[in-house]
Amino acid sequence: MGATEVAAIPFGQHLGQTARAGNALMLRTLAANSATFEGWVVLNLLATRGHAIPRHALERELAAALQSDMEAASGLVDRLESAGLLHAPGPTGERGAHDMALTEAGGAEYRRLRDAVDRLASQLQDGVDPDDLQATIRVLTRMKERADALLAP
Repeated sequence: MGATEVAAIPFGQHLGQTARAGNALMLRTLAANSATFEGWVVLNLLATRGHAIPRHALERELAAALQSDMEAASGLVDRLESAGLLHAPGPTGERGAHDMALTEAGGAEYRRLRDAVDRLASQLQDGVDPDDLQATIRVLTRMKERADALLAP
């Protein structure tokens, strides 16, 4: 069977195999750049927002994105703050009430990792017809919406 032929296996199995392979490549790319997936999620979340986020809100988003608890999310923010990648740019008050943002070093680290992740995405998408890619994104977006609706209480 050629690389472009599709085996007669269920869609979910294709999706799972693709997700696992993509995750493995992402983890390898981040590790090769001395980063963790969890750290990447924090940097990416703050960088793509372009503004500071209240610490409590950041921790809630991280807990949801990483499927962890608030204690683990808080510890992650603490570690990145101690590493000099995050800071509270405004006046500090009650812990958790202040906003968190990337430091200059955090922004530089984000850009370095973003370049590595973008190179990986380009390698994965090389040779894929852009219309096929867009159709796949539409289908997966719709399926994610349906899954979220089914998971809702």
